[in-house]
Amino acid sequence: MIIGLRLESAHLRFRNNFSIKYENSFNIWERDDNYNFAFTIFKGPSGCGKSSLIREIYEHIKFNKQNEQIEFNFNPNLGSHANNNIAIVPQKCIIAKHWRVSNLIPTDSEIFRCFFPNQNGNILNRRMGELSGGQQLRVYTVSCLEQIRSLGKNYNFLLLDETLDGIGSEDLITYLRNLQDYWEDSGDNLQIALITHLNQTRIAEELDAKIVFFENEKLENNQLSVKIYGNGNDQ
Repeated sequence: MIIGLRLESAHLRFRNNFSIKYENSFNIWERDDNYNFAFTIFKGPSGCGKSSLIREIYEHIKFNKQNEQIEFNFNPNLGSHANNNIAIVPQKCIIAKHWRVSNLIPTDSEIFRCFFPNQNGNILNRRMGELSGGQQLRVYTVSCLEQIRSLGKNYNFLLLDETLDGIGSEDLITYLRNLQDYWEDSGDNLQIALITHLNQTRIAEELDAKIVFFENEKLENNQLSVKIYGNGNDQ
């Protein structure tokens, strides 16, 4: 088993003196030697620091940010940060309504077909402001994935922070399974971390995803202790 990224310890502090301390280490991504695509789902109540941790993961991989409060360990097989590429798609994206979709996505994009399987190419000629909120987020996700592919790094990561919750569990499973099939055929590597309030158990079963559970343990002196554990062996 290859451990893509392991969180050894974390203590996030916020401006209002509130803090979140994660009580144990866990593997954020796991994959087998011959398996180049992996999902991890973060599951837990609101306010337990899932999104905050996602942002720290992003800054650690993207900018090689060193945070004395957080210790991440890459598996040696991942190599240096220069070999890694990451994108994050938040729940609410800043989107210019006058942009044309074709300026964000190549006209021959196979990834676009993964997320818009029943759409013809006409949507590429429309402006972002003419699309629904769910369509905008799908376009943004496709654009991020196209950028990841174009950079040609050894290891690729995508973080989805409740990004596609508005489309429902069944459509989410369909789009991500389409993406998985396409990406595996390409031979490239992609690891996805997903925060969602949809049916996480069903999504995990359909996509063979690892679930990381967040459980609030106690709140004392303005510090929230959170226990983290996976549905696999994290030791």
